[in-house]
Amino acid sequence: MSSNWDSVPIGALEQIAECLGDDYSSLSNMRLVCTSWRDAVSSARICLCPRGYDDSPGAFVRPRVLDFSRRQFSPVMKSDYLHKFQKDSMRLLERCVLDNMQRIASLSALAPTMENCLLELSLQNSAVTDGMLLDVLPKLKLLRDLDLQGCLYLRGECIRGLEYTRELQVLKLGACGMDLVGALDAWKAVMPTLKNLRILNIMNNIVSDECIKELVGCTKLEYLDIRKCPDVTLYEGVYHLSRSLSRLETFKLGPLYHCSTDEIWQMIPRFKHVKALEIMGAVERHVRPLTDVLETSIWHVPRLEKLSLMDSQFDWSTMRVLSISCGATLEYLNLSRSQKKNAFWWDQRLEHQDTNVAFPKLKVLKCNNNRDISLTFLNHLLAAAPSLEDLDLSGLCLAPSAKTTRRFLVSGYQTGSRQLKEVYEFSRILGSLQHLEVLKLADTHLEDVHCTHLNQLGNLQIVDISKNAGVTDVPFDSGMQQWNNIRVLKLSGTQVSVNSFVAVGTVLEQLEELHISGTIQGLQEFCESIRSSPLKELHIEDCENLNDESLGIILSNCPEIKDLSLAGCCGLSPDGLLQVTMLPKLERLNLSRLHNALDDDTLQCIVSNNRSISELHLSGHENLSRDSLEFLLSSEMLQFVDISFCFGIGNDDQCTDIVTKRDSPIKIRLPQGTSRLGLVHARRSLSFE
Repeated sequence: MSSNWDSVPIGALEQIAECLGDDYSSLSNMRLVCTSWRDAVSSARICLCPRGYDDSPGAFVRPRVLDFSRRQFSPVMKSDYLHKFQKDSMRLLERCVLDNMQRIASLSALAPTMENCLLELSLQNSAVTDGMLLDVLPKLKLLRDLDLQGCLYLRGECIRGLEYTRELQVLKLGACGMDLVGALDAWKAVMPTLKNLRILNIMNNIVSDECIKELVGCTKLEYLDIRKCPDVTLYEGVYHLSRSLSRLETFKLGPLYHCSTDEIWQMIPRFKHVKALEIMGAVERHVRPLTDVLETSIWHVPRLEKLSLMDSQFDWSTMRVLSISCGATLEYLNLSRSQKKNAFWWDQRLEHQDTNVAFPKLKVLKCNNNRDISLTFLNHLLAAAPSLEDLDLSGLCLAPSAKTTRRFLVSGYQTGSRQLKEVYEFSRILGSLQHLEVLKLADTHLEDVHCTHLNQLGNLQIVDISKNAGVTDVPFDSGMQQWNNIRVLKLSGTQVSVNSFVAVGTVLEQLEELHISGTIQGLQEFCESIRSSPLKELHIEDCENLNDESLGIILSNCPEIKDLSLAGCCGLSPDGLLQVTMLPKLERLNLSRLHNALDDDTLQCIVSNNRSISELHLSGHENLSRDSLEFLLSSEMLQFVDISFCFGIGNDDQCTDIVTKRDSPIKIRLPQGTSRLGLVHARRSLSFE
């Protein structure tokens, strides 16, 4: 008779793991039983014990990797295992990942384990200081990869320690707020010694042209990110790089406030090997039309594969020049948050222009949050890219609003038949993109007529049509076989019919993430149609007819759920919410706006029985008391708590006094919303956002 090892309660497995203590051999064998047993055993214990570990008396562990990046490690666990790691005097460590560490007292104790062997060190979003790094960097002479992104306590003095790491190939200092101008002397002394540097990220720091000029000696540089460095100018800084960085393949810059558009584009051809180019806000000032500049610029960059023009201005002439210059090689195009002046919902001027453009290899197109793009413009662009695999049009206007219609009438355009023609053309072109795998049309004024040909897309895996009240039906029933591959489906804010929801449960066998909202007739049939679904993320929000019985059926059929949202489902009772304890792998839970369905006892029971929860949303529960907050803060695994508008707990000052007593970091949203006090406190002693 075969045993069902997965049926053992997760709590019992964790107690067994605790009893095993430092018996690494038994812990390793325990992880090999099944998935639930592996999850019950902290990976920190195993990473301290590599293969071939000898547990005989007098032997000690010699690992090569120490990785605390996984979110399941609580701050206390990190501190305890780091202390044990320091005591064992191990000297074979090659990779050390200490991301999000807020309790690092010193790195010098780890130096003996890293000296002359460490190749990679990652300290993202950790509370490290310049002094800590200066203590350990001189001993890391073989270091090749250093990641300090988000380390807000650094001021720039640690740059002096890089003169000992001459084998460094990857240096990431992004979003540190570091003052490299103040440490200019150290920067000038260090950069010429880093001959092997291939990747450099210094975005969002205080950087000047003098700092950029010192990169001339890094002739092997392949990746450079200098975005959000407002003091960097074009000819004084970036221009000098083009003479020496002949291997540069990925270049990210902008916004550059001290130069015009044509100056930027004339500089690009100097980097002849660039394959990925990102320019933020490249149109602050114009000297001559962008099209004229492109004709003399990108034409000479034949290897360009990825282009991002976020926060820029463009028109159809820009697309035409891009097609001529790099259309044969372009695979990624980002036009998000761009500005197209004087655009209508349909653009009559395109009828008089050359619309013969082609992007045969384009696989990813992002035009999200771009309200000014006309539907005619979009139709021509989609028709030119038949190989699209990822299409993001979130935030566009695919149907005319009343305001837009008035603009047409005032301008004297005949809109009725033309609007309908453009809508049908969009639907037809969308259905012809047979390679499409990702489709995002959230908040685009989408209607049923736009979805007419969606059932022709047989390779779709991710579909997001949320926030479109005009969608009342999705062609699941007519395209059952074609939609079997869908993994993510977001329908929040739509008015889909009963048949569509039943089809979701019976047809989409690979569905892992589902978002629905609103009062839905036929929800009971949908709940019963799910059988052993692989759902890992389920959002059912503002559904008033969701009752305890329906929730129980869903949770019993979907035991693998890690992210559950029941916000606004007022038909649930406290007893119904306790059914959440059936989910052993639950990590994120949203119980906001449930009125009186959630009280102190119910909340404490849910959290105590779901020890893996790391993110909890409780907004709008005035009946929760101060005892609930104190109980939540006692959970070491909890990393984020939203108690906004929970005025029964107290005001921001009272909650802050409670939070400061917690030893481990946590991100919290205080009762009065995201107040200044809450943000300051989160930055000072809680986890970073």
